[in-house]
Amino acid sequence: MARAQFGIEGASQDCAQMIDTMFTQYLNTPVKGGWHDERSETGALNGHEMSSSTFYHIFCAAAEVSKAL
Repeated sequence: MARAQFGIEGASQDCAQMIDTMFTQYLNTPVKGGWHDERSETGALNGHEMSSSTFYHIFCAAAEVSKAL
């Protein structure tokens, strides 16, 4: 989002792709409102815990997107 706010070419598309990735890879869970905390290099899920620090980063990312829109 910061790159897009500075007018860097292609940054808005990169941001949209990253949001899609965040939803498909980390926020698509069987637990409503849950998230996957991390994945291995091969894409496998590592553990089943939902760290509260991860939620902080998800919330901050959502706030930045909301502010930009």
